[in-house]
Amino acid sequence: MKTIKKGIRKCIIYITKKPELHYPVFFATLLIVLVMAGCTFTGVKTNNGTEDAYFNVSDKDCAEAVKKYLEMEKKQDYTISLEIYEVAISESDTSKVIEKFKGSDYAKSKDWTDDYVENNIVAVAAYYTVQYDHSKNSGTDGDFIRIFYLEYDDENGLWAIWDNDGGIELDAFLNGSEEWPDCLTKLEDMEFELPTLEDGIIEEAESYPYKTDFYGYITDILESTVSVDKIIWDTGGDYENDYAIINEDTKVTKYVVADDCQFWILKDYWKPCLRLDYKTFSNFLVQNDYSGVWDFSLNADGEIIMIGMQYQP
Repeated sequence: MKTIKKGIRKCIIYITKKPELHYPVFFATLLIVLVMAGCTFTGVKTNNGTEDAYFNVSDKDCAEAVKKYLEMEKKQDYTISLEIYEVAISESDTSKVIEKFKGSDYAKSKDWTDDYVENNIVAVAAYYTVQYDHSKNSGTDGDFIRIFYLEYDDENGLWAIWDNDGGIELDAFLNGSEEWPDCLTKLEDMEFELPTLEDGIIEEAESYPYKTDFYGYITDILESTVSVDKIIWDTGGDYENDYAIINEDTKVTKYVVADDCQFWILKDYWKPCLRLDYKTFSNFLVQNDYSGVWDFSLNADGEIIMIGMQYQP
């Protein structure tokens, strides 16, 4: 902001010296400064990572400023629906962002003292659900937790959003890979309409449709990625149960899940094979503490095309 003011001031001083010579230079320079100003005052991420000027909102109440932001997103032509469940100040995320920016190069560039950061910066968590028109927006549909960062302007007494984390899918919190914000209603106190196993069955089969490329434990899964601790399923030795699970290397590898990936379990841990939709499969993993060994199949691009139950204790 100070840089922009200085730029405009220099333009004015420059033109007053010899206006007949410097009008063209003045307007060209002023245009550059105004473009810089536009770049400075925009810049909060939407679900798909884009930045738009209409998200520059402020309010005397920081939570209300975040609600305004989401209401603006709801009104965009690419948003089919957006419902806000809960918005609240996150003390833990506020502490994190304060520690991150105190004494940082970014804070220095903004002329933020440590005292200013401690008293003028806050983090607000929002829990909401959204659905997009994918002919206009590539953002992901579903339930999200998004952390917004706001700055308090001492002059006008308003909180203004200057950044956010882009949003994290609810599944990441349900499966424990992300920590639930302390300011929102506790997960265990919420009522989620999770799909039943029967509701999520797509088809039955006597065998899996793809050959197994490797076996492993699932340590984390989202609709787009799965983290796997690979194991060896050894049937070549004299074992009591005709097989042995060998897991000498516990390294976890993250794989991309193909858009047409299939998710399979075994009915009563035997047969037939049941193909589930993703949400039912994810819920099954959570309810069973991610236990068991799983078959993984890859497509030509190295993406996971199938996950199937191999063994469930």
